[in-house]
Amino acid sequence: MLSPWWNETTSAWVKVAIAGTALAVVAWAEWARRAQNLGKRALGDQRRSRLLGALGFLAVLAYFNFGSFHFDGIYVHLWDTAHYTLGAKYFDEIGYEGLYECIAVADAEVPGEAPRVAQREIIDLRTNRLTTAAEVVAHPERCRTRFSPQRWAAFAADVSLFRARFPTADWERLPTDHGFNASPAWILVAHPLIGSALMTWSRIELLTAIDPIIVVGSLVAVAGAFGGWTASIVAVVFGTYFPGRLWWTGGSFLRWDWLAALLAGLALCRRKRPFAGGVLLGYSALVRVFPVFALVGIVLAAATAKLRRRSLDPAAARVLMGALAATLVLGPLAGAVCRDHAWMDFAHNLQKHTSVASANRMGLAVTLAFDRSTRLAALHPDGEDQRSHWEDAQAETLRRRRWLWIALVALGTLAITLAVRDQPTWAAAVLGLLLVPLATPIACYYYAFVAAIPLLTERKSEVGGIALALVIAAGLVARLSHYEMDEQYAAQSLLALVALVFVATAFIGRRRPAD
Repeated sequence: MLSPWWNETTSAWVKVAIAGTALAVVAWAEWARRAQNLGKRALGDQRRSRLLGALGFLAVLAYFNFGSFHFDGIYVHLWDTAHYTLGAKYFDEIGYEGLYECIAVADAEVPGEAPRVAQREIIDLRTNRLTTAAEVVAHPERCRTRFSPQRWAAFAADVSLFRARFPTADWERLPTDHGFNASPAWILVAHPLIGSALMTWSRIELLTAIDPIIVVGSLVAVAGAFGGWTASIVAVVFGTYFPGRLWWTGGSFLRWDWLAALLAGLALCRRKRPFAGGVLLGYSALVRVFPVFALVGIVLAAATAKLRRRSLDPAAARVLMGALAATLVLGPLAGAVCRDHAWMDFAHNLQKHTSVASANRMGLAVTLAFDRSTRLAALHPDGEDQRSHWEDAQAETLRRRRWLWIALVALGTLAITLAVRDQPTWAAAVLGLLLVPLATPIACYYYAFVAAIPLLTERKSEVGGIALALVIAAGLVARLSHYEMDEQYAAQSLLALVALVFVATAFIGRRRPAD
């Protein structure tokens, strides 16, 4: 049994301590390196490497809260797993808009439950606005006619499995989230893993074990390509960065495949296997979209070389060919296997999903849209009006500041274009990820992409320190502040932007030649 003092807060402070110690080791190494350049004897190279490796190992354990996972003996992330297993298994029937309605209909079929379910608040996934399930319960045929009798019976049974595991209050709040938003390429991979048979709890536990395996595998690939020192910093950032902590999607089903593919793809590029690396980078972009900026970084590097009449890195073309091959294979295949117009539906859902503000998103737009007078804590907690008012206020503030957003995006893109000059293809890909905060805001847990930034330590030794400083600052702000969620992630967005500016500027000016 866990000690009562071991909880999310205690674990968070342990993560800050791990990151702080790692930063001290990196600073020690930098001091020793400079001392060696001055003719003095470098101190304890092997000791530092072993210490940093131990910290990387501890950080990975810390991500899983040292085996306590979500605490209270909970590993499986019920909330997220319900969305992604039900969404993928029954995508042909419910698409991107029917999940909450059909769950409500299945719940209302339980004897005596219909009146209570009719009063349940749910998000209308066509508009992303809060409403009630009354209309859905009154007309169950609107949902049931999408299913064959056998498939509806299976859906109702799978819903019942989750309902029995959820605390009642959490199950009632489940339909107030943002639905199922995975791409057809992700569904193509996930659907066969879920299978068509009725779900069992042992199968769900098996499915949720995939993510830790592939992420650890990607860290091993990074160690093989970049060495133990760099891989250790990557592991520390992954395991201790507050926005990407386990609380959000850890213990869920195939939610870290994009990160594993991103890290492994960059490792393959570094090991001079650009086509295979490009395939993995293409997969990462197909399943979560924003990793496409790694490929954009390569395109920017190729374009600047062309404009300056420099020779192109041959690996660049092969990486892009690998990404194109992944797109040409997985794109049409996913479109053929999933429901009709799956990619069009995904594009429409993505536009709708990103057009409505969410309190846990991060990016430049989140920072610019923040206004203390319209933050969640300043609004009266009156249900739908509070949420809708906050969403509308965010959109209006960002609209007023759109020219500033455009100017900053242009300036940031120019800086990254200058940064990728004369860099090897893998480094240009990592630098391309610095474009992510400039684009449309994404959920905070996708900022786990920051774990890829320390790969640039091989090119500029200070990058590892910058990444670790970001992790420490993020942890301190999270634990020392009393921010509501929207304030917290506006602050985390600002921290990430400042850190990534430092990374970009480290590559502008004097440059090392490409590998």
